[in-house]
Amino acid sequence: MHKFRRRLFTECLEARDVPNATITGSTFEDANLDGFYTQAVAAYVGAALSESGVSGVTVELDLGGDGTYEQTTTSDAAGEYRFTNVPDGSHKIRVSKAGFVSTTLMVSIF
Repeated sequence: MHKFRRRLFTECLEARDVPNATITGSTFEDANLDGFYTQAVAAYVGAALSESGVSGVTVELDLGGDGTYEQTTTSDAAGEYRFTNVPDGSHKIRVSKAGFVSTTLMVSIF
């Protein structure tokens, strides 16, 4: 028997051209494995697909992308998270939760 593992994913927005940026994002279960939050698309085409936010996800920020995660937070009830005072540069965000496959995303702030 083949066990299916749910995939966790994140999308984020970053503030640019400010000395100390804020990164905000949402974690969600990527039900169709396309890497995009597609709940609105599914509603439009009438598909029975639910990609809702996931609460209690550990979200880690690696400043500079060197493998050291300097900041950690947890997603809220809606699956949202926020990092403040983020310097310019290329950074990694890693999301993880038991029962899900974790995901890493690169974010650049310049």
